This record gives sequence, structure tokens and C-alpha cells, in this order.
Amino acid sequence: MMDIIWLSHVIDNATPLYGGAKDIAIQQKQSQRNGDSCNISLLQLTSHTGTHIDAPYHFLADGKTMEDYDPTSWIYNSPKLIDITVEPGQLITVSGIEEFIKADANTDIFLMRTGFERYRKDQNYCNKAQVFLPTWHFF
Repeated sequence: MMDIIWLSHVIDNATPLYGGAKDIAIQQKQSQRNGDSCNISLLQLTSHTGTHIDAPYHFLADGKTMEDYDPTSWIYNSPKLIDITVEPGQLITVSGIEEFIKADANTDIFLMRTGFERYRKDQNYCNKAQVFLPTWHFF
């Protein structure tokens, strides 16, 4: 049986946003409980809401956007989870995770679990998130 790892958190009005922004809003617009034919919510959120993938375009003017990737580019057959505990503001370097990468040449994607979600209700979560070396390109 395959292990399944939940990679995200439920998004709600209390979801912490990048930089401490407060412009998230989820409103129920229609409800079957009120006699409507279906349930509809209106979502207002930034692209940095919740767990997400940052396309190169986020930081590079000529970088790829999500639409530039074929859906099959997100299918992996040999993922590997790296467990590495970090503290607020700690720099994650290639040398810091190199041992995990070299250990398994057949892996086609590495996912890092840093434990930083323990700070989701704290200012550290948005203000002192982990930092990755900007020269390490995944795409």
C-alpha cells in the first residue's frame, strides 16, 4: 500500500498570509440550507495563500508561469520526503540537504518537511519563514 502525505492546510479566514497581510475573505454566497440549489462560496485571497507552488515568474520577469507547464510535469513516480527541522529565519542550504539528495539517485522529486507549521499561529510563520538559496533552480 502506498503512503499518502497531506501537503496542505485547510484555507479559512484565519489562514496566515505572507508578510502578515489580512486580505483573505471567504463568504458563503449560496447555501442549500437556505433553499439554494447548491453551495457557493466567494473567495478573495492572494497568490501566497496556503501551500502553493511558486513559479519562476514570481521572482524572474521572464520566468515560466504555471500555465507554461504541462499537467504531466507534476506527476512523480519516486518521491522522497526529507525531514529537516528548522528554526525561524534559518537558512536552508544545498549543503544542508545534500546528503539526502545524494543518498537516492532514483528520486524524481524531493519534498521537505521542516516542521515550521508549528509556528502557523505565530508571527514567526510569516515573518521568519525558512529561506532557500535563490541560485538553486528546480525548473
